[in-house]
Amino acid sequence: MLNELDSNEQEEFLNNICGKIQEEEFCRILDLRKNLQFSDVLIQYMSHYLSLGWHLAAVNSQNRVNQFLDFQEPKATWSEKLIELSLDGIALNVGVRTGSASGLLVIEVQKQGRVFPFRRGDWSSECVAEAGAHLEQHYYELPEGWQLPSSFLLEPFEVKVFGEGNLVMAPPSLEPRTQANWRWLKPPWDSAPSQPPAVLRKIIEFIAPGPDSSLSAPVIPSWEEIYPAIAPHPSVLQALMNPAPSPESYYQHLLAAARAIGINEAQLLLGLLWHAPLGDARERPQGWKYLQQLLNGGVLAGRLQGGGLQDDEPGQSLAPGERIRAIAQEPGRGVESRHSPPPVEGDYCSRAVSGHTAISLEWPGEEQPAKSHKPSGPHQGKGESGDSWQEFVRASQENLIVERRRYEAMIYELGKLKVWQEICKQERRENKGLNLKLEAQLAREVDYLRHLLKKKA
Repeated sequence: MLNELDSNEQEEFLNNICGKIQEEEFCRILDLRKNLQFSDVLIQYMSHYLSLGWHLAAVNSQNRVNQFLDFQEPKATWSEKLIELSLDGIALNVGVRTGSASGLLVIEVQKQGRVFPFRRGDWSSECVAEAGAHLEQHYYELPEGWQLPSSFLLEPFEVKVFGEGNLVMAPPSLEPRTQANWRWLKPPWDSAPSQPPAVLRKIIEFIAPGPDSSLSAPVIPSWEEIYPAIAPHPSVLQALMNPAPSPESYYQHLLAAARAIGINEAQLLLGLLWHAPLGDARERPQGWKYLQQLLNGGVLAGRLQGGGLQDDEPGQSLAPGERIRAIAQEPGRGVESRHSPPPVEGDYCSRAVSGHTAISLEWPGEEQPAKSHKPSGPHQGKGESGDSWQEFVRASQENLIVERRRYEAMIYELGKLKVWQEICKQERRENKGLNLKLEAQLAREVDYLRHLLKKKA
């Protein structure tokens, strides 16, 4: 029968009787194949991580932990569940629990941003991963007794620390910010995570948020409340947009300009500094406290309580780099830490600084942290280490972060308010012109009525 039809009729007949794969179905088949291949790679990496004693979690594309997978079960069980999820079209990444659960401390570095001014060998790890050309992770063995917050930034650098109980995306996870998969440059099974170098330890000890970081933030005025107070004063608007060698210098100049025009209200000044487009307080942990200390003329964020470093002169404000240098250069001094449990009897020098701590199921958080001591780093004297700290201070004074998004938003708001001012001026001019026309019309009507009255008289 088919041979009796011409070519066009044969093609139409075959199209009618043969099933055809739709484009959506074909794309779904390709996605399933990709998910299955990725799940095979995930299983291999997860097996390596579990053999190292790391605590794992399966994380979806929304960074939510998948509770269906339990890595305490045998490998055959959780790997089968992982494949089932892949067949259902669920893409998963592998997260490693940092802190005491895995005995890990991880820092994330933006390679194109402000990294430490020291030589790479002075702070980098033996275990490194990267995601594209922008992000890099350094894995360290968690020092014994350290109890850090879940995450915080090392300022003034663009470095994020993953502390107690946080999840860090490990290879081969997909990094959404770069749309690239994490990959090992130095895998942990070939190059085990080492203890953090002395330079990095001191920076973390100094910058990590302390027990008082749980204090509630004040109510900061909105930009709509602040702008009317500074709009008539070009000197303050100019100070808002003038770059400075450092954020501290930028804030001081802005503060001086505001006080020069008579703005002395603490809340208004705090809001002005907070919304300043070239500042960095919003990116700092507890940035509002840093600004309050600027307003009060005290030291900047990171003050060590108790037996820690005290101010040389009350009321004198020191830059963070100078405080760190003071800690590093004091000979024979142990740094008073806020992130460690009390020491046991005996000197720290006699205690081991290697090995994982016991797995903790409860993280006390920042409300009731243990206030005590932590092992201090090696003696920092003159020489290369001293030069490194001087470089740190220079970097903190010379570098300036201008977040383009905030800067453009501020320019937009200023422009919008300026447009509204022009609209109001135009409305006032039109209203004034209309009033003049009405008055002229009224005068003409009165004159006309007077003229009519004279005629009748």
